[in-house]
Amino acid sequence: MSLQGDEGQPLTNLNDGNHTTKTTKKKKVKTDQKQVYMDDLKKELNIDDHRLNMEELLQRYDTDPKMGLTESKVREVFNRDGPNALTPSKTIPEWMKFCKQMFGGFAFLLWIGAVLCFIAHGITVATHYDEAPNDNLWLGFALTVVVVITGCFSYYQEAKSSRIMDSFKNLVPQQAIVIRNGERKSVRSEELVVGDIIDIKFGDRVPADIRILEANGFKVDNSSLTGESEPQIRTAKGIVIRTGDRSAMGRIANLASGLSTSETPISKEIAHFTHIITGVAIFLACVVHGDDLKHMTSSQLDHLLKNHSEIVFARTSPQQKLIIVEGCQRQGAIVAVTGDGVNDSPALKKADIGVAMGIAGSDVSKQAADMILLDDNFASIVTGVEEGRLIFDNLKKSIAYTLTSNIPEITPFLIYLTTDTPLALGTITILCIDLGTDMIPAISLAYEKGETDIMKRRPRDPKHDRLVNQRLISMAYGQIGLIQAGAGFFSYLVIMAENGFLPSRLLGLRKSWESPEINDLEDSYGQEWTFEQRKQLEYTCHTAFFVTIVICQWAVLIVCKTRRNSIFQQGMNNWMLNFGLVFETVLAAIISYTPYLDTALNTYPLKFLWWLVPIPYFFLILIYDEVRKYMIRKNPGGWI
Repeated sequence: MSLQGDEGQPLTNLNDGNHTTKTTKKKKVKTDQKQVYMDDLKKELNIDDHRLNMEELLQRYDTDPKMGLTESKVREVFNRDGPNALTPSKTIPEWMKFCKQMFGGFAFLLWIGAVLCFIAHGITVATHYDEAPNDNLWLGFALTVVVVITGCFSYYQEAKSSRIMDSFKNLVPQQAIVIRNGERKSVRSEELVVGDIIDIKFGDRVPADIRILEANGFKVDNSSLTGESEPQIRTAKGIVIRTGDRSAMGRIANLASGLSTSETPISKEIAHFTHIITGVAIFLACVVHGDDLKHMTSSQLDHLLKNHSEIVFARTSPQQKLIIVEGCQRQGAIVAVTGDGVNDSPALKKADIGVAMGIAGSDVSKQAADMILLDDNFASIVTGVEEGRLIFDNLKKSIAYTLTSNIPEITPFLIYLTTDTPLALGTITILCIDLGTDMIPAISLAYEKGETDIMKRRPRDPKHDRLVNQRLISMAYGQIGLIQAGAGFFSYLVIMAENGFLPSRLLGLRKSWESPEINDLEDSYGQEWTFEQRKQLEYTCHTAFFVTIVICQWAVLIVCKTRRNSIFQQGMNNWMLNFGLVFETVLAAIISYTPYLDTALNTYPLKFLWWLVPIPYFFLILIYDEVRKYMIRKNPGGWI
């Protein structure tokens, strides 16, 4: 069985019922079929109905301009072509979307981590005769809360995704005036068939592709479909030549809904950052015409784009706009597309950044776009670029601030394992940093105003100036992070020494230190320590290390306000950030001194003088980073 397709070519039924294929082969066939279908939609419609004279046109569609189609002919064509409606795109059930966000990708790793923490806690409880520590239990709960909150937020974001097919449906009228058996009647637009004679009055929406039969000073606004800015003179009576998915509107709708949504650059950078954590323009002068694009291959278009830095494409169709966008993306360019009509929606959706008009734009173009100009003013794009750069800068600053505390959080465990010394920083106190004191300060960097040079910089190189690049890792881990780690161990050794345990005594002491059976462990001066006394001292060290990180993070938060400029140029006018400094200090004090809370979090109240131990490191970080940024300004391509 074969049917005549859009351009008179047979669409053959591929399922002959005689062969059984494997599931993988079926999937490949479906993928290939979809690709062939999408490639066909990108081609220009080869329409010749407007070239036929009246007699040839009526003969082709077997109709009469005064009598219209007979009811039997309507049923015949309807059974062949189906209803005059757009095929709805396949949708994923909401529960599957939710599960994907909750258990897919990076979230799955977090779930594994949470389960392992609960298993480890169970083993600890089963093997301890005394009260078992709750470190793994708290960590498991923290991971569970994080993954649930993140999954719910991601699902909410996806729920706001494209409703393009619904927007296209709104462009198709519900009723149409048709002539059948010589009578004018109102029918549902879905019941129209090829060959129907329809009347359209002022204010109506055209229900299908039609060929003009009679003109009576009538005007049609084609701006949403063709981009024409003014209503054009058209006829008020026509013959239906294409319906449903075969119509120009249907092809654009299926082309737009069939395209995979391109990630925005910031989305790509965030995905790149996530992978790291898991492991550890506008073309402007040669007027290339749309008619020329019809006959160009992909390689010819690539050659054209590669050898002409400024090009104007004029009188292009929706398919050609999409092809141009794909060609620019093959060159490695970040493509921005502006548009206001239905005809722009495929290109808007495929572009890295789609910009729709808020006033004149159609609902379809707004749904397909990433950004909407509320005032339809192209000058607003400059403001948008500045805002985009500010978002990128501030996200980079927030990540840098967050990463710097990783090194002082990790090194205590490395030293613990390699030197057999008592643990300097506990798991629960790390959670107090990551989910407590660091939260508000990290968020506050999103409120930081732009640096003075933000619009003087060259466009970002997407291959090298990544959200998380070598320079940021070097600063966070190799420079500031190591200073923080040094500050933490300095506080740890000071408190241990004040209580009788000199550094030389701590080496190799871990097994004896952690043994509940040993209640007479001698320090460097011969004093004996019970297990309970040792744990109290250990928790004091944990608290001191924690407070040291908080104090060093004061300096890190201040230096992260700028990427290149001096802090003296930027100032301290971000009151959200100023609040963050106060917040993390107060929270650290609450965690350290609140009765009963210290027992739950394995902390111990500190002497006031021990808060002063890391202060020199606070100033060291400020001075070091000012020198680092001075060197960057003098030598932008340097290693530091």
